[in-house]
Amino acid sequence: MTRMWFLLSAFPWFLTGSLGAAQVPAFKPEAFERADETGRVRVRVTETIIGFDDPGMVADSVQPSADGRRLAYVTLESGGVAVVVDGVKGEAFEGYASGSLVFSPDSKRVGYVGTRPGRQYVVIDDKVHEYDGVSKQGVVFSPDGARVGWIAARGANQIAVIDGQESSPYDGIPAPGIVFAPGGKRVAFHATSGGKHLVVLDGEEGPLFDAVAGLHFTAGGQHGVYKGLRGKGSYAVIDGTAYGPFDDLQPRPSARQTQTNDPFEVSGDGSRVGFVGRRGEEWFVVIDGQELGPYPDVALLALSPNGSRVVHVARSGEGWVTIVDGEERRGRIPDGLTFTPDSKRMAWIQKRGDQRLVQIDGVEGKVYQRIQHPGVIFSADGQHHAYLAEQGDQMFVVIDGVEGPAFRRLGKIALGFVSGGARTIYSVLRGEGEALVIDGVEGALWKSVRNPVFSADGQRYAYAAEKSSGGWVVVVDGETYGPGGKLGPEDARTYRAVGRRTPLFSPDGKRVAWSAEGEGGQMAVVDGQDGRLNEIVMASTLSFSPDGRHVVFACQREGKRRLSVDGFEIDNGWDGFRQQLDDLVWHGPERFSLRGLRAPRYLLIAVEIL
Repeated sequence: MTRMWFLLSAFPWFLTGSLGAAQVPAFKPEAFERADETGRVRVRVTETIIGFDDPGMVADSVQPSADGRRLAYVTLESGGVAVVVDGVKGEAFEGYASGSLVFSPDSKRVGYVGTRPGRQYVVIDDKVHEYDGVSKQGVVFSPDGARVGWIAARGANQIAVIDGQESSPYDGIPAPGIVFAPGGKRVAFHATSGGKHLVVLDGEEGPLFDAVAGLHFTAGGQHGVYKGLRGKGSYAVIDGTAYGPFDDLQPRPSARQTQTNDPFEVSGDGSRVGFVGRRGEEWFVVIDGQELGPYPDVALLALSPNGSRVVHVARSGEGWVTIVDGEERRGRIPDGLTFTPDSKRMAWIQKRGDQRLVQIDGVEGKVYQRIQHPGVIFSADGQHHAYLAEQGDQMFVVIDGVEGPAFRRLGKIALGFVSGGARTIYSVLRGEGEALVIDGVEGALWKSVRNPVFSADGQRYAYAAEKSSGGWVVVVDGETYGPGGKLGPEDARTYRAVGRRTPLFSPDGKRVAWSAEGEGGQMAVVDGQDGRLNEIVMASTLSFSPDGRHVVFACQREGKRRLSVDGFEIDNGWDGFRQQLDDLVWHGPERFSLRGLRAPRYLLIAVEIL
């Protein structure tokens, strides 16, 4: 039995011929229905040709669109190449720039770079743009897909082409090339002219520098920032306004205690920007263009997630002072500063001799020898907190001030809150085993645990667990499942393997499913009930409908590739479906699609559940 039909590297897919350019027709969808043994029509399937299996196809060029409905790839032609989009071949070129074929994030547009002797061409929306050269960045789309740009060369000059408009010519446009802001409304690029460097932001040229670095936008796209160097002076540039010169904009630990080459501290929502700069022996804090200081030294600057709060730590007189929203608090330098998501609460680690303690809203916790990075973490609603502490050779997770069970080694699952909820999860190592700890309650000891998942409301959990014998089981809400269903304490039944992307919950959290391999083959297990044995169950396609009513997956049995919809199987002579490129995409509670092959045709297979 071969499994190559599921592997991205299995290329070509069961080749049985190809269609040349002259054979490409105008493609019309073909539909059929399938009924069960009672005569009830269960599904309506529509197949649309989106490509052709061609021995000349360049394997690593295959690109799916984000919505799962389109496909593009490069195929070798006589003396050249052509790009095929949705089954239709484009203009032939001598070659193409590897990796340049891309769909826009909204799946509506596609672009690539083709080559001919001494020339390069940007092809976008079926329009061809000719240049002396095109940057390795190729075609770049804005995050919303509405805008597009590229860097090109004409003679000795380089230009940025954004939304079809060419910039002024420059000596060069180095990396990172065109940078779109999140949301796509703003755009910038770094250019050189006459030996100087500048940034063009939203079409406006910024100040000239000897060098610039770190061009990027803040999280909401509100601000474009970078560092400029002129002579010995350093400048922080925000939205084209240069602040400086400073002798140094040395990167400093931020509220998250990370060290990078980026001098900017930005609020989580991207609305506010600050930095720390030095002139001579004096340090300054600059927030939203307002300069604070001078100070003999500055140890920390932090902006809260929504930008409503500012904290910086500076030396003043003989000691250190922490300034919280303009209010001074004298004392030792705090470490590991964190905020709640709503910015209302704040926590940090205080040093007390050689020991550490957590302070939350001014209330001190128990003293420990060490408190591990990143310090205190908060739940999404800000009402609960947790941190990892050490005392001697033991470690503790402290949740809302209560110590969990002691352990010596943390497992591979780090301490965290369940997304959107107040439940905590982490794993610990004991001897040769690993145990999952949920809400401070330690579960059974396993050889290893994998893929812990929670329902959307955070109330249910499931994970795959490996027993010391090497077999696998699935734990759902504390109950253990194996072949045949729920297992008792002494039950030795195990799966040979559990699908790596499973278990998973339905969107409403009421149902759970996973794929597994048993003695006789592979199966999908839904709500604890073993499904039909198959030669292969494609775990990457196993999914629930948005309303949780339907469960579907791709499988192979008796050598035939099939789709299973609530246990009803569809077979239409398919030769395969592609892993990762072809995970199921839902388009409503009763409709889904994926891409498949019935040689020599690549198909968009759309299924309506009736």
